[in-house]
Amino acid sequence: MIKNLIIVSLLTFSCGEAFARETRASIIRQIVEVQGVSKMFEEQYVQQRDAMTAQAKQMYSQIVASNGGKESEESKQIFIRFMTKTSEMISVSEMTNRWISHYGTQLSDKDLKDILAYYKTKTGKKDVAATQAAMTPFTAWFLQESQKRGDRLMAEFIREMENLDKSGGK
Repeated sequence: MIKNLIIVSLLTFSCGEAFARETRASIIRQIVEVQGVSKMFEEQYVQQRDAMTAQAKQMYSQIVASNGGKESEESKQIFIRFMTKTSEMISVSEMTNRWISHYGTQLSDKDLKDILAYYKTKTGKKDVAATQAAMTPFTAWFLQESQKRGDRLMAEFIREMENLDKSGGK
């Protein structure tokens, strides 16, 4: 009898805890929706994909040029596979789910409910709109600036390696 009571108590506690986790996840998912996080991830995804595509095309052109400008059907197919793989690296859904798993770990359930309530207010909606409006140009700047700085670093690296070769590796 006591054994059955303990089992029932443990099951009740476990189910209640699972329900609480699901409710918490549900609240966070709602926050993510009203914040427009998925939309921002989608925009970042598109901008990053486009930047990677441009960089890959530039790299491929350099490879073809270094091979005397000869482009084979095999090299085209390798390039197409590479482009396909890079465009599918991390989906928006995966980014969103990972965000949800990290968001609010230090917040109580009440904090999360208060945050959700805020984002449903007029001011909260304006906050979301302002964030979304800023995110597109910010991400574009970030990608462009990263590309520019990366190109400079790569050129410097190549120059140093060429100088090393010229000096006999000393």
